[in-house]
Amino acid sequence: MHAQLDSPDVWNLNLIDSGSIVGTYTSIIADTNGGVHISYAAPIAGAVKYARSNGSDTVEKIIDSNAGVYSSIALDTNGDPRIIYCDGTHESLMRASFMEEEWAYEIIDNEGPFFGDLSQAIDRTGRTHLACRNSYNGDLLHIQEESGIWTKTVVDSLGNVGEFASLTIDVSNSPHIAYYDRSQRALKYARRDELGWTVETVDNQGNCGFYTSIAFDDSDMPHISYLENGQGDLKHAWKSAAGWSTEIVDDLGQSGWFSSISVLEDESVLISYYDNGNYRLRFASKTGNGWTFDTVDDEGRVGAYSNMTVGLDNQPFISYYDDLYGRLKLARRLNVGSDTPEYGHPVRLVLDLAGGNPSGDLVRINIRQPYAGHLELRMFDILGHEVSALYAGHLAQGYHSFSHHLSKTISNGTYFLNAQTERSISSVPIIILR
Repeated sequence: MHAQLDSPDVWNLNLIDSGSIVGTYTSIIADTNGGVHISYAAPIAGAVKYARSNGSDTVEKIIDSNAGVYSSIALDTNGDPRIIYCDGTHESLMRASFMEEEWAYEIIDNEGPFFGDLSQAIDRTGRTHLACRNSYNGDLLHIQEESGIWTKTVVDSLGNVGEFASLTIDVSNSPHIAYYDRSQRALKYARRDELGWTVETVDNQGNCGFYTSIAFDDSDMPHISYLENGQGDLKHAWKSAAGWSTEIVDDLGQSGWFSSISVLEDESVLISYYDNGNYRLRFASKTGNGWTFDTVDDEGRVGAYSNMTVGLDNQPFISYYDDLYGRLKLARRLNVGSDTPEYGHPVRLVLDLAGGNPSGDLVRINIRQPYAGHLELRMFDILGHEVSALYAGHLAQGYHSFSHHLSKTISNGTYFLNAQTERSISSVPIIILR
């Protein structure tokens, strides 16, 4: 077992979409203005949605109300979002492009079915690249657009391949794909050059290649994060002139789900992932001193369907699903500076019950407030209807306790307490039993 050094990172957590069962299969990309763009699924409604957040304002929109759950987002050379997704039958691949203040739609391919991850990237010339899997025959596909024409190529057809595909583009505008080969139980890697596609086996020790993510370092060498599903280990593979090397990053049991990797200019490796054993969102970073770890969010069952992007000043953003409440959340790591809480103060908004659970007429609440600002404390029933407003006003940075006498009109049952600021939200279930 690897010793884990806790990181002092500070994370800002925000609620992006609080609709009913929204936020699965997220895909995220940062823009050059400090904002992020997210595509995600509302699986019960059968919709693909889009959200844009700049830190203070969030805009969300239904892209297609008859869609599958898989989508991938990228920004074109003008900084406008383009979302590739499956239609409701999974037989067709669609693209929604934001152009001239409205969304335009087109069919990319209708020779599915397409079940599994979609991964798109737009190269420096404006060409769109997509990696996906044809579920009918188990082939890994690369689909490329140039001048409005889509060209499809079979990259690997040797067995049942192409699951968990992740695509990136190198400095020469060539595509590279990491993916899982179910037939060989192996992590594989494909790259295209002027001679065509070359396929390599990266790791076949155990059952490797679930939840892959690929990125390049400054030397234009690939790095891949992935899950070894037998032991549940999060692993990291990287290529050098000598070939592929691999290492275990986190072996604390079912820790490598929904991994997402980035490599910074200083060669630091960043990986976000879901700890499926403890239902929490985790973050690992590697420098010359080795790996450090941080729990980003552990309130309830959070972190599944996560995806990471790196924005301005190498700032990571992670989109992820809150399974307990069925909503989409966003985590942003704060750089050291004015946004960082002072030493001795809480580093994130946390709400908990001080008087025990179940509670009676008197509810006692503790709040850890990392930043001075406006805070609202409200109670909701299980249908999302507000039943009581407990507090609304300015709250200083630090630790606070509240006592509130509930109205006799609130019946026994299960409710949710929400503490919300301009930056984040924290929720806990509460049982009222008189």
